[in-house]
Amino acid sequence: KETEMIVPGIRSKDEADELFAEEVKIAEIEEIMNNSENKYQQQQQQHQQQEPQEPEEEDKPDTSTPVNTATFGYRLEGSSHCSWPGPIMRLQRGEKHGLFLKGNNNVATNLHFHGLHTTSKGAGDWLYRSVQGEENLLVYELDLKNKPHMGGTHWYHSHLHGASWDHVKGGAFGMIVVEDNGHEVGTNEPNVLAFLNEKQHEKTLVFDDSQNNQQFFANGLAEETLELVKDSWYRLRMLMVGIGSHRSEIKVEFEPQDDCEIHTLANDGIFRFQVPNPVHQTEFVLSPSSRVDVAIRCSGTANILVDTDVVAKIITTDTSTTPPLAGTPFEDGGAASWPSARLDYTRQLLDLAASEVSTMKIRVDETSINGVNEARHKPLCNDDGKDFAYGSVQEWKLEGTATHPFHVHIHPLQVVSHGCGPHHEVGEYYDTIIAPDASLRNPCIVRVSLVDIDGPTTVHCHLFEHAEHGALTWFNVVKEEDDDTTNDVPTCIGTCNEPEQPPPKCSE
Repeated sequence: KETEMIVPGIRSKDEADELFAEEVKIAEIEEIMNNSENKYQQQQQQHQQQEPQEPEEEDKPDTSTPVNTATFGYRLEGSSHCSWPGPIMRLQRGEKHGLFLKGNNNVATNLHFHGLHTTSKGAGDWLYRSVQGEENLLVYELDLKNKPHMGGTHWYHSHLHGASWDHVKGGAFGMIVVEDNGHEVGTNEPNVLAFLNEKQHEKTLVFDDSQNNQQFFANGLAEETLELVKDSWYRLRMLMVGIGSHRSEIKVEFEPQDDCEIHTLANDGIFRFQVPNPVHQTEFVLSPSSRVDVAIRCSGTANILVDTDVVAKIITTDTSTTPPLAGTPFEDGGAASWPSARLDYTRQLLDLAASEVSTMKIRVDETSINGVNEARHKPLCNDDGKDFAYGSVQEWKLEGTATHPFHVHIHPLQVVSHGCGPHHEVGEYYDTIIAPDASLRNPCIVRVSLVDIDGPTTVHCHLFEHAEHGALTWFNVVKEEDDDTTNDVPTCIGTCNEPEQPPPKCSE
């Protein structure tokens, strides 16, 4: 907002901005979500066009038909219409971002940045922070500079406990893309970097059943159309948003199987250790919050199905009029996978000895995690009744995840046993686990490296209704010496709902 805002301790918005320091990328929400405004409106307009139209003049107001109308949702500052999914939020690896969430006069809301490796403290991603009222702004700092972060596909949604299920059913969600921004990914081959980073190689699909009628949509449409240049490689970012109470496995399938070549690049926003998967794959079973990035090239038309319904079509452009794109996901002239660059929070943990990890069992039920219900407002503690040490590697045996998708904020999980199958690969990282193959003889076991970020970390069943029923809590990652600087950033402009005290620890 350009108008001056008076808040306790801050005389104006300019002074609030100065507190972020020059290195911080302060932006109104439309700036942080660059290249996203009217994305879905433009897609709908393309569907309706019967013949080529002249480009709109730069100063001509947008008159495109909205894709749909969201009951709840997020829109860009200055936009008059709220559609679902919300606009794509694009963040840059290696930079800090400031985001202002304006309140609504009728309901309180907040944001969860699902999959981001960012703090929950201060102006961070904590589900008990919220804002209401159009004169108020909830401030979020997303630090992808001082806290190392990989590029990848993530998403945002309302996470206000007691209301998040209704909000997401109403359309309060959207995709996040963290762009690598020139940082090391594991290869320096120009054609591979072009494939990964150039927008002409990127397509996005957000699948959801948010209207609660058992029908899935793609990018807010009953049937989306993706136009690809024939025999050219694309990076297709897919997000699944499921709101059903009893659906933990959702199948995405490409038909016919022979018209498109498809290889997995990343799961839940984290590159595979070998990119891409050399195995061609046309079927993916996702949790209600999963993302999967794939490399895809097609020689003809294809359908994309969710469960058994066609939700998107792929059509190809004749290469006689449009030459193939040069980018490729493979090295050595399109033949070889490459090892992805890793950060400490996504490093290889499989080779650690049993003495180097701390073990415990975690059971997820419909109303609790290890018997802890959200209403008790108590943290999850380790087997010794203590909090979790910063810098430690935890090994968890998961139970109940055949029907209750287990999601951890901030810190992703590396699968270390075949009991987490059949939808997860041993050795790869995910932030949500579903394990229908798990048994007493073949349990689902994961490891997690608690580095970079301390403080409370939310865990819950990612069936929204179950989280609302109490299958949600947090655990504390504690450091011996607190070097916290999150208090340097204002958390609110105006009046917001924020806890007066930090969440309790196991020792309290």
